[in-house]
Amino acid sequence: MKAKHNVIIEKVNENRIQKVKDSELIIIGSPTHGFNASQNIFNFIKQLNKEILKDKKIAIFDTRTIPTDVPKFFRLMIQKAGYASPKLEKFFKSMGCNIITESIGISVHGKEFPIVDGEMERVDDWIINF
Repeated sequence: MKAKHNVIIEKVNENRIQKVKDSELIIIGSPTHGFNASQNIFNFIKQLNKEILKDKKIAIFDTRTIPTDVPKFFRLMIQKAGYASPKLEKFFKSMGCNIITESIGISVHGKEFPIVDGEMERVDDWIINF
């Protein structure tokens, strides 16, 4: 018997704290901007606290430029500074969340789109694991 789930997709720039409170699983994603999550994501997670997030199941992804699309100097900066997902994971762990799967970086050409060929298959596999 297949489990039934309600899925709600929300933009974080809207006030969605109550929906976070009411959710069992939260999948949060962000484009990587300046080696970190976007300002909209930061503004949203600043509204969250340990009471809201305690024991929530969390899965995290980011989108990221593929290194071959950027100059060599920028590639070196990426190696040092990283991407959004590990930083988001650290935040949510510190808030008592249960990270249910390893975060994933989704490679894109340009700032956000198009998604690199083969990435959607990786995302499908990632989702199936939880």
